[in-house]
Amino acid sequence: MAGFAGFLRANWGYLDADDELGRRMWCAIQRWLAARWGYEGGIDGVPGPLTRAALVRADAANEAAL
Repeated sequence: MAGFAGFLRANWGYLDADDELGRRMWCAIQRWLAARWGYEGGIDGVPGPLTRAALVRADAANEAAL
């Protein structure tokens, strides 16, 4: 998680020093998903179905790129 947490810190407003996958990290993930992967849900730190759907799109795009 440390690499992804660093990415979130550098680009998406995740300011916590730890790499705990908690509410604040989910908010940063949702900001990234909204900007890049069509996430249209709230930035609430709760990984619901819209968050999961955007993560699936991001994962599929990453796999296709490899």
